Amino acid sequence: MVTATVRKSVFAAGIAFALMTSGASAETAGGGHKHHGDTAKSDTQKPKADEKTYVQAIGSLPDKSYDPWHTLR
Repeated sequence: MVTATVRKSVFAAGIAFALMTSGASAETAGGGHKHHGDTAKSDTQKPKADEKTYVQAIGSLPDKSYDPWHTLR
């Protein structure tokens, strides 16, 4: 014969286990397709940076680095 205290503790442990594992089943559900790669896309659709644009962008950067502490020194 199982006492009521043992029965309650087994029931509580079962509920706790069910609550802990319920989040894992939601993560493995196959609803979202964010992480699957799209095989139809090709690399030719992406814009490629040419050398002239790269040199122009690098040239527009300031020569000295920014000092965030300049007002405190």
